[in-house]
Amino acid sequence: MTGSPNPAAMAFAAVRTSLVVLGPNNSGSTLLRNAIAASSGCWHLSREAQHIPGFPGPSTRSTGTRLIWAASADRLARVADPALHDWPRSWAAWMSAAEADDVGSSVIVMSSPPFLFLARELASALPAARFVFLVRDPLAIAGGILRRGAQQALSRGENLVEVVASHIIGCFERQRENVGCPDTEGAMLRYEDMCANPASASRRILRLVPELGKIDLAQRVAVKGLYDEPLRNMNADSIGALTADELAVLNAAFAEHGELFDFFGYGVAQ
Repeated sequence: MTGSPNPAAMAFAAVRTSLVVLGPNNSGSTLLRNAIAASSGCWHLSREAQHIPGFPGPSTRSTGTRLIWAASADRLARVADPALHDWPRSWAAWMSAAEADDVGSSVIVMSSPPFLFLARELASALPAARFVFLVRDPLAIAGGILRRGAQQALSRGENLVEVVASHIIGCFERQRENVGCPDTEGAMLRYEDMCANPASASRRILRLVPELGKIDLAQRVAVKGLYDEPLRNMNADSIGALTADELAVLNAAFAEHGELFDFFGYGVAQ
């Protein structure tokens, strides 16, 4: 008697293209990943790739770097050192956990913010890797991180708001490198543009990965048990939660890197 097909075996057999959403934490990468998966039926992971059971590499939880893993060289080394990653074993773990509404889909979509610093490695390790380089207003990202400030581990003498600013600057610097890297085939997408015109964002992703067949980013999407509604720009909520003192520190830090943020279309208050 033949049993039911094994999902992991089906995923291994079907997947030919990997779509990786790379963006700083709190930039909307989970929302985008879930929207792509729900509307196209492709293979996907139920959580960030770094948090899938059996993943052999480091995670922001296991290393204590949480939402500020790019704030300093020592933190970044704990999660983004290529030597700490075993991509064949990681791929096996992801295939074992992958789900799909259309098991015939040849695409898997995944996201994991620290992988922002591992784009070249992923391009070499994953089948036909394609990337969406996602960014969001840096103040909105900061607001999301500071909302969970108590979870962030600081060293003696560190100021949380300054650390958050350093983390965001580090992420944007690497994302600019990713966008210009000839080894990583992808498309840059701003969270704000995705919210303002989801149909246009969907078309851009489909041009990158036509095998998806269809994408509807405007649909209702659940994210981490915190969000379950149609796509809308939540920047005002996030930035509005920042205090005047926090805004002053963040704007001062970002203003020193005005050219960097201008590259992505974000003006920084002087």
